[in-house]
Amino acid sequence: MFSRLCEEAARCGLHVGVEFMRYRDIPNLAAALALLEAAGKANAGVILDVLHFHRTGGTPQQLAACPAARIAYVQLCDAGPVAPPLEALPAEARGGRLHLGEGVIALDDILDVLPDGLQMVVETPVASEAALTLREKVASAAEHTRRFAARRAARSSEKRQAC
Repeated sequence: MFSRLCEEAARCGLHVGVEFMRYRDIPNLAAALALLEAAGKANAGVILDVLHFHRTGGTPQQLAACPAARIAYVQLCDAGPVAPPLEALPAEARGGRLHLGEGVIALDDILDVLPDGLQMVVETPVASEAALTLREKVASAAEHTRRFAARRAARSSEKRQAC
């Protein structure tokens, strides 16, 4: 069935993304990759949401072993140190994420092993900002993302100088 969906999408020049979530039928990266391999279609890839990846115990080493062509794009955010119970994971995903660099996800380690040029989006429905206007939420996400990117660029520069 999934293979057929990929074929129809390909006829329109589209790609199909599969997002895994611990509380859904495709619970982790391995299951998502198995589905893609079984379908055997080049236009299918994994949507790597780092929150779900982190909550399934995913490691940068697993990502490093993942074929680059199998990652459709990445959704970036951060998360608190304590995973909610399984039944509360959807609520965390919809409104309990943290801004980049404010939590415990090993974002630098994950980003270090991902292929260059990969499309990324920032997904930060932050609970503490729920009452803000859309404009305020966007400004906050932009500022936090700029700070994270600047810190990451400085880290990369320090690494290059150390070599």
